[in-house]
Amino acid sequence: MDSNRAQLSPVGSLASASDAAVPAYLTSFVGRGRELDQIGRLLNQARLVTVTGVGGVGKTRLAVRAAGALTGRFPDGVRMVDLTALRDPALIPHTVVDTLRIPQRSARDPMSTLIEYLRYRRMLLVVDNCEHLLDHVAAFLDRLLRAVEGVRVLATSRQRLGVAGERLLPLPPLPVPGAEATLTARSTGHYPALTLFADRAGAVVPDFAITADNLEAVTRLCQRLEGIPLALELAAVRLRVLELRDLAVRLDDRFGVLTDGGRTAPARHRTLRATIDWSYELCTPAEQLLWSRASIFAGSFDLAAAEAVCVDDALPARAVLDTLAGLVDKSIVIREESAGHARFRLLEMIREYGHVQLQQAGAEVALRERHRDWYVRLIDQACAQWFGPTQENWCTRLRVEQPNLRTAFDFCLAEPGEIEAGLHLAGRPWFLWVCLFLAEGRHWLDRALAADAGDSAERSRALATAGYVAALQGDRLAAHGILADAALPDSAPSDPAAYPMHVRGVFTLFFGTAEDCQRLLQTALDRYAGAGAPEDLVVVARIQLGLSRVFAGDVAGAHDLFEQCRARCELMGEQWLRSYALYGLALADLSRGKLETATDHVRASLAIKRVFNDTLGLAMALDLSAWIRAACGAGESAATLLGAAARLWRTFGVELFGSVHWLEYRHECEAAARRAAGDAAFDAAFTAGSAMGLDATLRFAMDELGPSPGASAPDPELTRREIEVAELVGEGLSNKEIATALHISLRTAETHVQHILSKLGYQSRTQIARWVSGRRTGVGPSGPWRPR
Repeated sequence: MDSNRAQLSPVGSLASASDAAVPAYLTSFVGRGRELDQIGRLLNQARLVTVTGVGGVGKTRLAVRAAGALTGRFPDGVRMVDLTALRDPALIPHTVVDTLRIPQRSARDPMSTLIEYLRYRRMLLVVDNCEHLLDHVAAFLDRLLRAVEGVRVLATSRQRLGVAGERLLPLPPLPVPGAEATLTARSTGHYPALTLFADRAGAVVPDFAITADNLEAVTRLCQRLEGIPLALELAAVRLRVLELRDLAVRLDDRFGVLTDGGRTAPARHRTLRATIDWSYELCTPAEQLLWSRASIFAGSFDLAAAEAVCVDDALPARAVLDTLAGLVDKSIVIREESAGHARFRLLEMIREYGHVQLQQAGAEVALRERHRDWYVRLIDQACAQWFGPTQENWCTRLRVEQPNLRTAFDFCLAEPGEIEAGLHLAGRPWFLWVCLFLAEGRHWLDRALAADAGDSAERSRALATAGYVAALQGDRLAAHGILADAALPDSAPSDPAAYPMHVRGVFTLFFGTAEDCQRLLQTALDRYAGAGAPEDLVVVARIQLGLSRVFAGDVAGAHDLFEQCRARCELMGEQWLRSYALYGLALADLSRGKLETATDHVRASLAIKRVFNDTLGLAMALDLSAWIRAACGAGESAATLLGAAARLWRTFGVELFGSVHWLEYRHECEAAARRAAGDAAFDAAFTAGSAMGLDATLRFAMDELGPSPGASAPDPELTRREIEVAELVGEGLSNKEIATALHISLRTAETHVQHILSKLGYQSRTQIARWVSGRRTGVGPSGPWRPR
């Protein structure tokens, strides 16, 4: 075999220093370490590996870098075949023969010459830019790889080749900081997009570096360009004439700004538009049409949405699936998964390009109208199915669809004659704002109502929902004004009157008397029954009626209502309102001193709210958890939870709605917790809770709640003195107070507490307090606990 290789290799080793295998770049290589490792592993497993990705993402650069790193694994070297300028597919074998410098001394078929030359060689071919000759390159490589065993191929293409045994490496953009990331100039190295921009900017502006002063502008620029290396490099070049902040602002016209790729760059990489033009030209007419129409979506979309919004006689619904698959294959559309369902997304620069095509075709308004209609139907479907077993799926779906809902709202507000649909979108899904987007709901409702001065049922419902949201934010004056406009005559028997009355009852729950609240809510419930109202409205009104009974002192009556609501939710498979029924049960149990069941119920409520990421409900439940901890005598734990709850309340409104009823509980809790912990310890714990992230807060709350008090408590052999100390811990006394009460030293009191913890198998004083409470047959340390 060695002699054959010598005879067939008149130019010597392909990897020799005088015969460079792959081109050398003059700029640094940034990031992609994980992808380099992946290429090495994939080439161990397969003989054809194709790097795919959108134009400008760095496929060629990565392949060249990988080839250089892999040279030692191929005794006969590495060769790069660039197909960019090739237009005649019949010349593919000739191009490879020429690249390998194989002498052709006869009229033999170049494919046969190539196969004979490579038959006994072990080498790597890098075949770059295959997308415009896809079928022909695939046929060529399929024949070649079947004929020679020692050759492996690393290809780059905006689309997979489809050859048997091919392994794909989709290349994503470089990582950029998320909107929520907290950065310093030193931490930017974790984001290759920022590193690449800084490196290329340094070549244009001497001594350029990311500093505290320009960090925000660099981050925003890299986010706008979505980590696409070509776009970042083109942007850096513009620093010759633009200041960094001006450049970031001008990126609204990224195709006009990013136009200087240098004289030596490939033509398709000299401007951002040229890069995308190349991709557009490679698409079929149907793919071009779907690309432009899919640009109407914001964020991501699913197949059903595309089949409803993007179709007409030129692109029927039955053709969307295959056409969309073609765009995914060509790296125009990115496929993602959300909760087990496929969704599709366009990079922003790809979407903008498609949107220009849509505008030039004069089809934008019609597509926006169809887009709006689809999301109106989606919201109506969500409303119909919200109270039921698919609720969690709807919660996930609506969060994902938030950008599209915003686009639909914008259309309704911008186009004449569309405001009625906007009122419908904003006013009907009350749960959308309460559970998911409280502050944003206020924004859209206020804008829609300001654009409409009619007296329709849609406006009345939107007014009521706006009043509901304002009340939840603690904006008492705004809620009162909104609900005054929404109010219909009390004698009206229909559902349009019932919902505004229901919300007026909610307003009164927060800011009025419990008696007035019960009257309004009961009237609304009676009307709901007569009108066949949605069950979610009925159940939430009954829960709110139960809360008003707690505040009026009818705890037993409230408990019965909460139990009925919980049972109904469980029967229907509903979870979100079940968490509020559990909250009500916990509040009722706390009010009558049943700390064991209060603990169980609030823990169950928190677990559900955690799944839904219901910020309002989490703030309420964390506050209630703190009240229960205070009732158990666990002052520091209560303070920590109060601090965490206060931080959540600040994200969307006034703490505890500004309601005197809830604030009475809060004030009693804080006083009890301060007595138990002491001012210094309370303040330190409160500050610590305020600084905790949501996940840490929930872990703390759930861990602190632990097992139910007395549920599986051991029956340890505590000494009489230890029992006395445990009783005082249960009453909320500190070690120092226990020492004073029992006339023992502080050290002795501390020792007794440690022995109790050890014997009970506990880690905190809170658990001791619950154990003591359990010994008292479910009645708290000071009897029934309620605001004085």
